[in-house]
Amino acid sequence: MYAFYINLDRRTDRRAEVEKEFADKDLVVERFPAIEYTPGTIGCNLSHIAVLKTARARKYPAVMIFEDDFQFVVSKETWDQLIVQLPERYDVVMMSYNTVQPTPYNDVLDRVQGAQTTSGYIVHSRFYDTLIAKWEEGTELFKQHPHVHWVYLLDQYWKPLQPLSDWFAFKTRIGIQRAGFSDLAGQFVEYGC
Repeated sequence: MYAFYINLDRRTDRRAEVEKEFADKDLVVERFPAIEYTPGTIGCNLSHIAVLKTARARKYPAVMIFEDDFQFVVSKETWDQLIVQLPERYDVVMMSYNTVQPTPYNDVLDRVQGAQTTSGYIVHSRFYDTLIAKWEEGTELFKQHPHVHWVYLLDQYWKPLQPLSDWFAFKTRIGIQRAGFSDLAGQFVEYGC
């Protein structure tokens, strides 16, 4: 499966950290230069949209998307066992998440009803257009209503799609957002998911 990671040009520290993560798992992941924008949260939205558009243009059947603060919390062996167990039909599969009331699907996956974080996820090509349209809508609303920006962040604005779609999360959390300085928050953060 093809994979991208999103990284600001100036965050060479994060680039080095995440590339080591990928090397440890024998993953080939293309760097996507993050879009600089003020506020940075809109740049984050635009970057994820651009990655999906790139995957669509290249006709990838599915794409893994990582943010540059993604940190694996499973061994290479566990990763290798889990990643080959994607469901036959899926729209999105989350590798890192903060989820509320997941429903068991099988021994490996839960069906997602309300989950957040975009640090690591997989999107099937049949869902590219849906997710792009949803996120473009949210980004435009974000620009119009910056005082309530949090509701238009990617990982909040995609939530209404989750119960209506084939949306899953690995029961075994594959990764988390690495603790560190966040350009979006402008401070050190440790989300733990």
